[in-house]
Amino acid sequence: MGIKMSRFASVVGGLLLGCALTLTASAYPQAKKDKDKDEPPPKKKGDADGKNGMKDRARWEWQLLDEKGKTAQVGTFMGYLDGTLKQGKDQKQIGTSKEDKDKIKATITEGPLKGVLTLTLVDRKPLKYNGELVRSDGTKAKLVLEIIND
Repeated sequence: MGIKMSRFASVVGGLLLGCALTLTASAYPQAKKDKDKDEPPPKKKGDADGKNGMKDRARWEWQLLDEKGKTAQVGTFMGYLDGTLKQGKDQKQIGTSKEDKDKIKATITEGPLKGVLTLTLVDRKPLKYNGELVRSDGTKAKLVLEIIND
């Protein structure tokens, strides 16, 4: 009887251990998912608090290039999902933009970029466009634009 009982105990013990491991393994993915919900999203460039404080808009950083391809002038403004372009503390509208696949066409009505911008996507991370500014007097300038969604 002693041998049968110890064999029975081994089988029951093995079954219990198997059940415990199965329950632990099935609970682990749920615990990991719950933990991920509590963590804030990873911080992005220029986003000090780790929150997307600029919902529905992104910062557009631009560089005008000289004839030799060197940076001649830089600046920033905000691009909104509705196509408006704004600048300054009061977010005064300075133009509009339209996106079509990998191209952006923008009309700027004020400031150093006054004219029409025609840009083509060159890199997705971060979003980077190269293109041309055509001013109202017909002069042209090369332009580099980086869109930062922080």
